[in-house]
Amino acid sequence: MTAKLCSVCAFLIPSFWFAACPVYGVAPKKPNVLIVYTDDQRFDTIHALGNTQIHTPNLDALVERGMSFSNAYCQGGNSAAVCVPSRVQFLSGKSTFRTPAPRQPYDGMTLGKAFREAGYKTICISKPGNSFSDAHQHFEVLQHIPHKGATTNQQCADAAIDELKKVREDQSFMMYFAPSMPHDPRTAEERFHSMYDPSKIQLSKNYMAEQPIDIGVLNIRDEKLAAYPRDEKEMKRHLAEYYACITSLDFHLGRVFDLLRERKMLDNTVIVFSSDQGLAVGGRHGLMGKQNLYEHFKSPLIVAGPGVRHGTSNHLTYLFDVFPTVCELAGIPIPEVCEGRSFVPVCKSESAQPQRDRLFAVYTDTQRMVRNDRWKLLWYPKLNRFQLFDLQNDPDELINLAEQPAQSEVFKAMKHLMRQEQRRFGDPLSPLTEDWTVFQTQPKSSLRGLYALDSANAWASGSGSTILRLSNGGESIHVCPVPSLENAEIRSLHAWNVDQVVFATSGQPAKIMKTSDAGHTWRTVYSSPYEQSFFNGLQFLDDARGIVFGDPIDSHLEILWTEDAGEHWQRLAPEYSPRVETGEAGFAASNSSMLLERDSVRIGLGGGVGAATLLSSSFPSRFESKWNRASISPIAMSATAGIFSLATNGARLVAVGGDYKNESNSEANIAVSDDGGKTWRLPHGSKPRGYRSAVTYSAPAQVWVAVGPNGTDYSRDGEHWNAFSDIGFHALACTRDGTLWASGSDGRVGRIVHSSVP
Repeated sequence: MTAKLCSVCAFLIPSFWFAACPVYGVAPKKPNVLIVYTDDQRFDTIHALGNTQIHTPNLDALVERGMSFSNAYCQGGNSAAVCVPSRVQFLSGKSTFRTPAPRQPYDGMTLGKAFREAGYKTICISKPGNSFSDAHQHFEVLQHIPHKGATTNQQCADAAIDELKKVREDQSFMMYFAPSMPHDPRTAEERFHSMYDPSKIQLSKNYMAEQPIDIGVLNIRDEKLAAYPRDEKEMKRHLAEYYACITSLDFHLGRVFDLLRERKMLDNTVIVFSSDQGLAVGGRHGLMGKQNLYEHFKSPLIVAGPGVRHGTSNHLTYLFDVFPTVCELAGIPIPEVCEGRSFVPVCKSESAQPQRDRLFAVYTDTQRMVRNDRWKLLWYPKLNRFQLFDLQNDPDELINLAEQPAQSEVFKAMKHLMRQEQRRFGDPLSPLTEDWTVFQTQPKSSLRGLYALDSANAWASGSGSTILRLSNGGESIHVCPVPSLENAEIRSLHAWNVDQVVFATSGQPAKIMKTSDAGHTWRTVYSSPYEQSFFNGLQFLDDARGIVFGDPIDSHLEILWTEDAGEHWQRLAPEYSPRVETGEAGFAASNSSMLLERDSVRIGLGGGVGAATLLSSSFPSRFESKWNRASISPIAMSATAGIFSLATNGARLVAVGGDYKNESNSEANIAVSDDGGKTWRLPHGSKPRGYRSAVTYSAPAQVWVAVGPNGTDYSRDGEHWNAFSDIGFHALACTRDGTLWASGSDGRVGRIVHSSVP
């Protein structure tokens, strides 16, 4: 490579920098501004900033003359063509979720408009597509130069030079120069390609043949530019082409800079060099494109010109911070609508304090990133996966610390920072939640009965006749033995307060028992005379009226009801109990397959064949109860499948379930009704991740939550579900203040307070 570099150095030596020799000419009243905004150029592609493989003499000279920022980020966006939201942010000065729609009519404030209104001659030389065309119209002069292969950089520079020649000596200009290089197809002039021998290109430390986490981007065009898994030889070829395009770009930028020198404009011109975002070309983390948020997503950022010192800064910076910065350097007002923060203080003083202490970035609804000066957290919401990197000691992001106990506090703090930034920037994706606070109870029973009183107190029950009273937010666990029951399944219970509780067993002996002294003593209030009795659920409509339902006896569900807070129970006559088909029954997985609301009773069934069944009626009377039957076609029945839980927010009903023998199957695990349960449909968006045994709605948080053995999911509307925890539970309950409680296998109890609910 050395010989080839020497053979072409004659036309690459920068002739326009002469910091020791001041230029005297007619100086405009305000400084000129030249913004160079390339396409897909990552931060480490400049020789003077540490990449010894690449030849960039003109950018090197710019580095020596100005300030270089090593942590400059586009904030990302909702498009696979990340260059679009990046340019919209850059030209509007706004964060990604507050920018104007890139392809919609827009006449608000932009960089071009701000400088034009300040009396500048404004010039835009830019690629035409995947940009912000309405903002381009705000420039006085506009030329769109499409990608034209090897001559693209030359034609862009020619257009810029032609327009700069037209600027009068008494005019101040602002030029936005945005060529389409080094975006693929990466074709530069042969003399630049010949400078890079692919066999001598060194791949990065984080080169990988395959990505460590399948983040769902391999079908995007950028990733299809190379075979997968990646091949080192092919990756080196791509990098050689990438470097050649950047060296070509550097050469033609030198021509533009030379003109500024010749016209005696250089010393009075603020030059900003950056790029819309970086990308992974070369197989970094097994990737090629820009649809990820690893550090190669960063852009170069160099500022040089009057009043700007020479130096480097690792201060955290958004690319939309450039808008207010160039306004301040030019001495024109910063528009009030601009969200960016000027980093002029850093450009002028080495002792300037950082403008930001954290950065946040997004990619569609699949990735979120937050970082501070040392730590970086990546979150993949649809996968419920995290990557935590110590950038100070692991700049190549090779060691994921998210699951290392030693970094649990850092992990927690970074997740808190993520939630803050999501809210700060108006992220439409539900904020990252704290995970469940889990309490391990003894004995390690399977806990399927759960009743939550408030954020501090709850009751849980399960196998082995286990009854637990939880207080102090779950920190205090009291075992409440039932001497008259041995090894019974207690899967449903209801509590009025910490003292009064009633429960029903599932299986034999089929009993309902009650305590009035916080579980110190228990008394039987109902004992079934039927050997077939198996109680699936116990719910109360109010303080007095409650229902227990059980598996069918002689083709009719067993229904018991009380009107005196469970002191006395009556069995609904079979002729008034709902008749069921062969095999149909309820599931006692979570005490939530029965829903009581406004004097109505709904019971979800499974166990049969065909579609799952919903039975509904008014609260039973001693004389008559008419039961309506509805088919929930999105959820199929079998001996192990059907409806396991029902919940409502008052307007919408959600039923969850599936097949408890196939925990990861999401094919038939949820249905939604908007007409009180008469008709049911699939949700419009993504579904929970598998079999779900319980669902509830938190009114204070306005969120649906569903649990199953393989994790927890949430939804803002019941239509679009996201994962937020891999911790599994059987039962779920929500208090009036929005605190969630859950219980599961091996004595596991979980709790999330309202402020942390998704």
